[in-house]
Amino acid sequence: MATAIMKQKEVPEMDDVEEIISKISEESPYRRHPTQKRTWMTVPEVGKLLGFPFKCR
Repeated sequence: MATAIMKQKEVPEMDDVEEIISKISEESPYRRHPTQKRTWMTVPEVGKLLGFPFKCR
């Protein structure tokens, strides 16, 4: 019975599949966003800016 159902279904063309995938990836809320510029300083950078004589481990 399962083979009869499988034979009835139409296999989509590869172009259609790629188009569907691209539409899903464009509208996905999980897509990668470009990294933002760093707006904070690390502890060693602050120490160096303030002129502390010690170095971090």
